[in-house]
Amino acid sequence: MKKLLLIILFVANNTALFAQNFSDVKIKSGRDYVVIETSGTQITGTVLNQDENDIMINSKQAGIVVIHKIEIKEVRKVSKEELSQAKSVSGTFFYGEIGGGYGTHGSLKIAFDIINHTSNTISICFFFSSHRDPDRPPDFAPGLFEPYPQQQLYMFGIMYGKVFYSKQTTTRFVLKGGLSGGVVYTPQNYISAGSWFEANYTYSLKHEFTPGILLNPTMELPVRRYFGLSFGLYTNVNFISPVFGVEGSMIFGKLRNKTLQEMNRKARRHRPFREDQVL
Repeated sequence: MKKLLLIILFVANNTALFAQNFSDVKIKSGRDYVVIETSGTQITGTVLNQDENDIMINSKQAGIVVIHKIEIKEVRKVSKEELSQAKSVSGTFFYGEIGGGYGTHGSLKIAFDIINHTSNTISICFFFSSHRDPDRPPDFAPGLFEPYPQQQLYMFGIMYGKVFYSKQTTTRFVLKGGLSGGVVYTPQNYISAGSWFEANYTYSLKHEFTPGILLNPTMELPVRRYFGLSFGLYTNVNFISPVFGVEGSMIFGKLRNKTLQEMNRKARRHRPFREDQVL
């Protein structure tokens, strides 16, 4: 792709301001990644060259940009850690979750998540939750191959939330909540029955639809680009059987971009990595 040569010319009306800001920042050409604020424009990229009057930036957005130093209002160097963090989380990420949890109920979770514009997340999820039926007779004895009767919830939901990043590129915190709806199966009408191999009670199942409110704050650890772990809290407030608990999940899909460390490890076998390289 052809690089665009953009020359920005302005009237020199703030030389003193530039001299104060720019002289405090020591920039090495060919190495340092900078953010430069000009009149109404912000340019980011690697410094290619500079002299007394101009600074040349290799910008991802505009190619090679030559800027008159007298127009620069602010210049800031970006550390490798900041650059790694910014590049690893920029973009859109699609991934799935499979996990379970325990609290008032034992639960299974399956979800499909999207992180867009760095900090917005949408999750479409399914939860199966089960616990002891509160109306089960105290002397209930299951049959030889029969389980104890359980109250079970099959809930679908959609959640929206925000993503907060730590300084570590492999740790982020997701705060999301939303709405759910599903069916609750509840054992009822226990009738005493006598048999050697079957339960000492028979019962029927009542199923009811219930809406709910979901809250699901988590900490995600995308230790690899396509695999990670997630730990958090799960709440489903509904009218029949509210669910509260802790959960753990495996997450897989496109979780993040490569970090600088991962790029540099690969580059050692091929060629040096340029910090202005497009991911």
